[in-house]
Amino acid sequence: MKPSIAKAAIALTSILFTLGVLEVGLRVFFAVRGKDIKLHQPSSAYNRLSDNRRFTEHPFLPYAPRPNDARTLYIYRGATNHAYSYTYALNSLGFRTPERPFHKEPGTKRIVTLGGSTTVDGFTDSDTWPALLEAKLNDRYRDKAKVEVINLGMDMASSPTSLVDLAFLGVEYQPDLVISYDGVNDAALLGHAGFQPDYRNVFARYDENYQTVQSWLPGWAFRSYLVTLISRKLDTIAAGSDIGSQVMKVDRLPPATNPIEGIEYYERNLKTMRAIAREYNARFVGATAHWVAPDTKVQAMNDELRVFFARESINYLDLDRLLAHDDWSLHVDAVHWTRAGVEQGANAWADKIQRENLLDLN
Repeated sequence: MKPSIAKAAIALTSILFTLGVLEVGLRVFFAVRGKDIKLHQPSSAYNRLSDNRRFTEHPFLPYAPRPNDARTLYIYRGATNHAYSYTYALNSLGFRTPERPFHKEPGTKRIVTLGGSTTVDGFTDSDTWPALLEAKLNDRYRDKAKVEVINLGMDMASSPTSLVDLAFLGVEYQPDLVISYDGVNDAALLGHAGFQPDYRNVFARYDENYQTVQSWLPGWAFRSYLVTLISRKLDTIAAGSDIGSQVMKVDRLPPATNPIEGIEYYERNLKTMRAIAREYNARFVGATAHWVAPDTKVQAMNDELRVFFARESINYLDLDRLLAHDDWSLHVDAVHWTRAGVEQGANAWADKIQRENLLDLN
């Protein structure tokens, strides 16, 4: 063997040996510390589709869920120090709800639900509160009508997103009742100086052509802890490496003196949702938002919403007061639900609908 070839072989062997030691060392470290490598892997590592992007561009919204997407997400919740798996399959419009025609069959009552991840939330598709609400109402009204709940919730959505989805898609389902559980993401938008009524300075458009390092790698590459961690670090360093950093620009605005500055735009959106629902012969119900431990900003928002709902005669469910606080059996973090949480939420909505005869089935 020529000296140059021998040197190259030794160097390659040394590199491979070093990489092997690092790989083994990382696996031992994760095992000893009880950490889960899935926290650093992209959802595409478990994607059942060839396209690993969860979202797509939309002509009237900053982003939209990708139609027919199906995958398992592993999301770390710092408050409970645990990684939770969420397995879902979206329909042809990109929503976590059964595929249903716009036309409503006779003898059917329909509810359209709006909101962000706390409306989409559930470890499986049957574990969201809208899915549980449908099951509970069908059990209560089994001899009177078939109830269908169309879940138009979207991850990271706030009231302007819900408004657009209701106007363009929700009304096409001929709903009898429209429910808005917005507020959690709207709270993140409030309290900034210079907040524009059309949200132009707090949102930007998602670029689906932007590719992270991890998105270029095949799923099998993430079997390596070393590849997973290096690619994750490179994406963390890069600006705009996830949809949140691409579309959410509210942090560029300075804080306002009023912690709920801009709430009038949220309230306007709720009024417009009700107006659209009424135009299409549907009732409308809003809600206060529930946190494990609401801070002063959240409390101020919910207090203002109660005054607003009363002043405008908008029906609402006061989840903030109805469900317990400081109860970690309901939440995996500040706002997202456990299975017990979605169960209690679905029961609260079902009780209100039945108690107030909102579907005219009593």
